[in-house]
Amino acid sequence: MKSLIHKWTKPRKEKSKSSAGGLESGSRQSSSESHQYGQNKLSNSNSARADGPGMEAKDFGKFSDDSAFRASIGDMHRSQGNSSSTAGESSSLSHFSSSIEGKPSMDSVLRPQMVKQGKGKTTTPVMSLGKIMNGLHIKSSKVDDSNDAEQVVPDSAQQRPSMESVQSGALSVSTTRSRRSSFALERASFDANRSSLELFGQRRNSTNSRSSMEFAQGLPHTHSSSQALAMLCERAGLPEDLRSLYARLMVVPPDTPLPMTMLKRLWNLEAEDKAEATASLFEQKGVMRVASLFDGTAWALVTPEHLYALSTAQPMGNTAYHAALLDTYRGSATTFAAVPDDGYIMQNVGHHLVGAGRLEDLKQLLASPGWLERKLHSYGTASAVADFRRYLMVSGDEEVKLLLEAFQMSVSSCLSHPQTPVLRAQMLGRLMAVQLSRSVKEWLVREDGGSEEAGRHAAAASPCLFTRTPSLEQAGGLQRMTLRGHTGGISKVLLTPGGIDVITVSADSTARVWDMEIGDCVLLLGGHTGPLTNVAAAADGSVLITTSSDGTARVWELEKGDCLHTLAGHTAAVNCAAVDAEGRLAITGSADGTGRVWDLLSAQCIHILSGHEHSSGHASGVWAVALTPDGRRAITAGEDFTARVWDVLTGRCTASLAGHSGWVVDVAITADGSRCVTASHDGTARLWDIARGTCERVMQGHTGRLNSVRLGPDNMALTVSDDYTARAWDLRTGKCKHVFKGHGGWLTDGAIANCGTRALTTSGDELAVVWDMVKGSCLNVLEGHSGEVRSVVLTRRGRFAVTGSADCTARVWDLDATSAHTQGTHTGRVSGLVINGDTAITFGNDEAIVWDTAKGNCQAVLRGHDASMRWAELIHDGRELLTASADGMVKRWDLHTVTCKQTSPGNPGSRVKSFAVSSNGKVGVTVLFDSSISVWDLKTMQLKCALQKRGERDASRVHSGGVNAALVSQDGRLAVTLSKDCTARVWDLETGTCRHVLVGHTDGLETGAMSKDGSMVLTAAYDKSARVWDTASGKCLAVLASSAQVVRCAVSPSGRLAATATQDHSIQIWDLPSGRILQDLTGHGDDITGLAFSSDSAIIVSSSRDCSLRVWQVSTGAVDGFFMADTGLTCCEFAGLPGKGMTVVAGSESGVVHFLELPL
Repeated sequence: MKSLIHKWTKPRKEKSKSSAGGLESGSRQSSSESHQYGQNKLSNSNSARADGPGMEAKDFGKFSDDSAFRASIGDMHRSQGNSSSTAGESSSLSHFSSSIEGKPSMDSVLRPQMVKQGKGKTTTPVMSLGKIMNGLHIKSSKVDDSNDAEQVVPDSAQQRPSMESVQSGALSVSTTRSRRSSFALERASFDANRSSLELFGQRRNSTNSRSSMEFAQGLPHTHSSSQALAMLCERAGLPEDLRSLYARLMVVPPDTPLPMTMLKRLWNLEAEDKAEATASLFEQKGVMRVASLFDGTAWALVTPEHLYALSTAQPMGNTAYHAALLDTYRGSATTFAAVPDDGYIMQNVGHHLVGAGRLEDLKQLLASPGWLERKLHSYGTASAVADFRRYLMVSGDEEVKLLLEAFQMSVSSCLSHPQTPVLRAQMLGRLMAVQLSRSVKEWLVREDGGSEEAGRHAAAASPCLFTRTPSLEQAGGLQRMTLRGHTGGISKVLLTPGGIDVITVSADSTARVWDMEIGDCVLLLGGHTGPLTNVAAAADGSVLITTSSDGTARVWELEKGDCLHTLAGHTAAVNCAAVDAEGRLAITGSADGTGRVWDLLSAQCIHILSGHEHSSGHASGVWAVALTPDGRRAITAGEDFTARVWDVLTGRCTASLAGHSGWVVDVAITADGSRCVTASHDGTARLWDIARGTCERVMQGHTGRLNSVRLGPDNMALTVSDDYTARAWDLRTGKCKHVFKGHGGWLTDGAIANCGTRALTTSGDELAVVWDMVKGSCLNVLEGHSGEVRSVVLTRRGRFAVTGSADCTARVWDLDATSAHTQGTHTGRVSGLVINGDTAITFGNDEAIVWDTAKGNCQAVLRGHDASMRWAELIHDGRELLTASADGMVKRWDLHTVTCKQTSPGNPGSRVKSFAVSSNGKVGVTVLFDSSISVWDLKTMQLKCALQKRGERDASRVHSGGVNAALVSQDGRLAVTLSKDCTARVWDLETGTCRHVLVGHTDGLETGAMSKDGSMVLTAAYDKSARVWDTASGKCLAVLASSAQVVRCAVSPSGRLAATATQDHSIQIWDLPSGRILQDLTGHGDDITGLAFSSDSAIIVSSSRDCSLRVWQVSTGAVDGFFMADTGLTCCEFAGLPGKGMTVVAGSESGVVHFLELPL
């Protein structure tokens, strides 16, 4: 034991810190240890994220062959010139080795970014092959540590880099941060490619290799540019005919492989073979390195020492060379967006446009969604973001900032649907609430390189649907990015010490590391076999600990994603963890009632911290753990109403902090390590002296359980509670300074900004709220999540927040922005909608809203129910509306006067489970949770008869099992009830008698649909089938067998078609007369929540919890329309008439209603 303690207390070698605001050194770091031009160092700083550990020069060429990727690269280069860049088109060439003849040839090419799952193991790529072909290691300029990632400096000419410095290439090779760029751009590197440079590790027939330091010494800083260039040519031993070509190399981006197509244009040569011959001459002089693909195509890399020397010889750069290269690429193309990509130009056009001073051309590209989307799929998010940054480093154009925000907010939709061009519709939809110049608007509506007319044709050809209103999250608003990828709710978010990455842990048993500079998931940490509960990181960023309900914790190397150790020993779920500052020691707390001290070097348990026990002797779970800043003491909080202080070195309990009368669920330690605050389910927080174990303050006031406590500067504390409030406390006095009221649900988490002026709280009401800690007022409400918001973290300066939710997403918010919503929304999820012509009514937990679907305008809001609205039906040709709530209250509304005409009393007893009415508004049928079925005269709001009374189970007369739903014919004469007893019953509503019992299903019935004339009914059951019945005879006309449970169904207006949605997220279209399946439609990735036919039965619309909506052609199964929302969709319907302008209306889990225009 003594040796173990000595082992983890032994000082570690300090890691070097980057100067870029906390960036860590190592393989991902691109600041302090990146190569300088004067050094012959070609290791790739970003290869850890894309290709595994960074490689040294001695490792060049030592890679195994991968025939699949060889083939993909070969296909890529055989199809050069195709303007529709695919994921295989890239200039990045890597992992080459020497052939038998000693000539470099490709042995292993670009590998997709693999995510680590356990040490040395890889799983499915996070990105496609093309998306990680972005970025080589770049020179870093030293930046001021005082500049925070969130610091915003006002635009001014004095603070902008000069055009000359940009044209010289000095800025284009630097990772210096833009003081006017967005959060995602702060510290964003110019590593446009993440592939390494092993291809160029050896020179072909090289005879004159020089060291970079030798070549760079004594550069002629005091001479004129021409003299300096001449001296460099002499030093390199270049003949006269190569000197002018040598000068042109100064425009080349650093560490960028160059195809011969590019060099031919740069040097103004006639053919690529001449360019290759010239490159070989330069290679012999040590200016270049050249390597060949297996298909014989050659690529070159300018050595860093020569690029450095050229930039020094001509520090003002040469715009003419940039411009000449651009002109040769552009040729007869009307815009640069129309230039075919050769694996180089799309990647680097931004670099050359800035160098040539053509900012307007670059702005046009950044306003071209089609080009951005091609670049996104070909080279990845970072490459596209780098172009925005290049522009913003020179100009503080507000429009470009908005374009960047719209792009970043749309990236997750693009990456999740790479086969569908969605960026154009997404960006347009996110720029509707902002003012843009005419030129930018024109570019946004055009197809790349075409006219406005071509743009309209392109829009008609694209399946993406455009929203009529700003219903998507708007650029310039509070929300900046949505991080999608988890398939289970997120339980915790954590910002890494460097401030660049966010870690999310989820019920899907994985953790994800997100690069906040670009919004991409860069690591997927898998291996746990149960939902993840918590996460902790060392202050130096070296290791990460995830805890899980599988009874283990895992130690991860944060840069590469390697699982270093699995900490096994607990006998129940591990709820929490804490790590010491240097990542050598961890404490875990478990539901088994113990804490454990772990040596992270050996993964051995040093101590078991036992003592949390109920008075009965049963173990009580440990819910929170914290370490003092010096790492010597640990505090655990448990179900036994106590917190305990432990000596980490000995494992001895030094104090029991007793006094609470409920579970202690959270603990926070003050910055000086002398005191701690505990939060308890008894509704109080307590301040303790850790050394003495005494209670100094009891903070009372909450009327519900406390769920967490957070500490801030100036002796401030924040507690959040089940009583829907948070409270700010002064620890010096123990008094409550502010009570934060406004949430509509229990509070789950909170955070205080380091400045102490504002705080954030999250809640089960799906909201996060920003509070003024000085005045106690609400500053902003962060709307967008569609599930309980469980966790929040603030950046160092408190400008940005990241929230994690049960809706499986994390969201990034700019707290200095203002809300950009311009249309009314529901305050909760949209439960359903009904349509009549161009009028739509959506209803939810709070109210019903009447909409004009042609414009998307809110016409009226209907309020009056005491409980949430669950059902609504239009009657009398849409002139009146019937609404019903779960408490049984029914209201009749006149939509012309927007008044309630009639109200029925609520049903006594059980809540309403189902409600259906006839279209003439005469009859309504309610099903209660006690399975009673009642028929109502809706004119008098009086009970007409009871088809089944409470408690009845006589199978000869009524259902013998629970009743799930009821359907009513349009004329009000028939009703069909669906039951768990595997039957449906057809009822005569005039007499109240059962006409037929529909027998055939082998499991309970869940849902159904009736034809327009009432002659046929479709029932769906848990037995993976739907059945078609004749209501007149009770006969089964067809059995529609599916491979999964049918969860939703619809019958076409013609009565000849039916659609079923199944639990495996697919849709089947059936011919009812024959019972034959016509189409099997796949594409949704989550539960299908809406299904509706158009009035002519030609198309069908479906909505899903995966945020997508699809319009399908019934005859072919083709997708006619596609839309991605910000949150899951709950319902959908068609409005309008075919051929006269149709709109798709969709409700969402966040309460937003979307109006999508269908092209004629």
